[in-house]
Amino acid sequence: VERLSTLSCYYNLTEYLVMHEDLRRIYSGSVNTIRLMVLNRDGKSPVIANAYMRIGTTSTGLTDNVGYGGLFCRVDKETGHFHDAECLKDHVILPCPHHPDTGVLIEGQIPLWDEVKEVVQKICLTIPELEYLGFDIAITDHGVKVLEINKHQDLHRNPEYGEEVQRFFRDKINQKKQLVLKSV
Repeated sequence: VERLSTLSCYYNLTEYLVMHEDLRRIYSGSVNTIRLMVLNRDGKSPVIANAYMRIGTTSTGLTDNVGYGGLFCRVDKETGHFHDAECLKDHVILPCPHHPDTGVLIEGQIPLWDEVKEVVQKICLTIPELEYLGFDIAITDHGVKVLEINKHQDLHRNPEYGEEVQRFFRDKINQKKQLVLKSV
């Protein structure tokens, strides 16, 4: 604390997280986070529209950044089953069913999945004015931790999302068009 008080910059101090042992078996060098896209159109009915897990490698250091050599896999938003791991190489998405450093098959069940959904639901109901949220979640042996909530997460992947997400963004575009027409 004394050292930090002498610095001219601001720092955030946070809890040191160790991911849940079931996820640590895949790769223990980073906190492999779950990214959730949540739509809450009416402010009282949040829905997880997309979910995937990011997994670090020796290339990513302590992070699970896909752009720096990390992996990602689909997560069934209802059950929490994760599967179909992929990686990004030379701007091409390729299958990567086994972790390149550990050889572990990247498939299984996200621990505490029901708790993840419950935490996300409660947060969304607390801030009902936000219709679109991107949660980064860490699962630890001590529970679910929300790392951050993004307002523009992974929009570049929009073509891969299902009809529910496509409809949400089409509706937003149409609402903006209507506002423009009214102001003319």
